[in-house]
Order: sequence, then structure tokens, then C-alpha cells
Amino acid sequence: MTSSSSPSSSSAESSSSDPSSSSESEDEFIVSKTSKNQQNTSSSDPSKTGSKTNQQDGDDDDDDSKRIVVVTSGLSPLMMSYARPSHRDALSSGDGTWDDAIRPRMDQCLEAHVSAENAPLSTRIEKFDRIGFPGGPFAEAAPDFHMYGLAKMFGDAYMKIVARDYPTVKVASVDPGLVYTDLILRMPKYRGKERGETT
Repeated sequence: MTSSSSPSSSSAESSSSDPSSSSESEDEFIVSKTSKNQQNTSSSDPSKTGSKTNQQDGDDDDDDSKRIVVVTSGLSPLMMSYARPSHRDALSSGDGTWDDAIRPRMDQCLEAHVSAENAPLSTRIEKFDRIGFPGGPFAEAAPDFHMYGLAKMFGDAYMKIVARDYPTVKVASVDPGLVYTDLILRMPKYRGKERGETT
């Protein structure tokens, strides 16, 4: 992401290979794989986001030591591309707050997930389709990746808001690529494989 103190002037490279996710708003929203893509932001308590909170005098001076590194995923832009347009607009613009743009949508997803926890997979897919957060091919083939991708999507959306409210701290949101964890071993493609066989 290019260094910037203004969300409207920030840019980023999409880590998605999905052609449907290449709109300008998503390109601005996604923070790419390398630490060279940095944006001026600061950490914040989500419950206080929407205005600058507890900034002390002098905090707006340039200070290269203030930074945040967030681990994201290439699934984030994919989930954004599958989402209902109104969700994409609210989450990618950086104009809202935690309370009006992110929290209500996270609550919708959590409610859909919990209410379908013991139901057939088709029920969960239907619930997420209904609220406008479908998982594309992941919904059925890799449902855990659908949930994981949504979590990363919301995290990246929050970083856009933080970037707007705290222009003196640099954040790098980094996609490390495929990482050998229990999560990938749930995919049929990788099930039962050793670490070296997944690269």
C-alpha cells in the first residue's frame, strides 16, 4: 500500500487472482503482500474508532518508530469481491466507523454461523447468501476458508478506518501466502500431507 495520510489517496495492490475482484475500490482496500506497501495509520480501540482518541500533544509529529504489522490473507479480497455491493462500499471506503460499518456486519456473520453450526452445510451457505456474504466456491469446497476469509476481510476494513483516524503511524498489512496450519489440512487437496508437500 502506498504511504499516505489520506484514505482517499491511498492505493494498494490486490492479492487476489480473481478477475472479478479488480475494481478500483477493492484495489484501494486491499493491502498487498510486501512491507513496502505501507500506509500511515495508528492502532485504536475499536470501540472508540470514528474520532481520534487520546492522542497526546506532539503525537502528530513524523515518527518512524510508530507502526503496526497486520497479518492478512489473499482470501480477504476474494471475500470482498463476493460480498453484496453495499457491503463492499461500506467496508472498502474507509469513511465509516467500527460501530456503523464493521460491527453490524460482523454480528450478522456471527449470527449466521452460530445459527447454522449444527445444521447441514447447505443451510449455512443459504444463510450467508441471504445476508450478502457468500463464499463463492469456498462456501462448499472449503467452508472453513470462507469464515477465515471473512475475518481477514473485516480486519483489513478496520485498518482502513484506523488509517484515516491516525495518520502518523505506519501499518503494513502483510499476506504471507500459504502457511502450513491445521486449517489447510482440512482441504481435500492437502489432507494428510506433510509440510513439504504443500508448497
